[in-house]
Amino acid sequence: MPIRYSTDPVNRRLVTRADGVVTFAEINAHLDIEQRNRDLDRPELIDARGATTRPNDSAGASTRPTCGEHAPPCRTRGHGDCDDR
Repeated sequence: MPIRYSTDPVNRRLVTRADGVVTFAEINAHLDIEQRNRDLDRPELIDARGATTRPNDSAGASTRPTCGEHAPPCRTRGHGDCDDR
């Protein structure tokens, strides 16, 4: 797997490194591991300088816009969830 992480006990955060071609499925697998290890709530420092993606990797990828792309309109309308349109 081109994504691996360890725990920095001094700073109480995750240190993650991604190398090579990283697919959407591998990102999901990494998050699944963090969830199983109960690490999702920890701050995370990610070094992806050596990583690239496949632009046409549609294995599980969604073309639906992310919440971040809709955050400003949602905030101005006062909605807490960006799916409330």
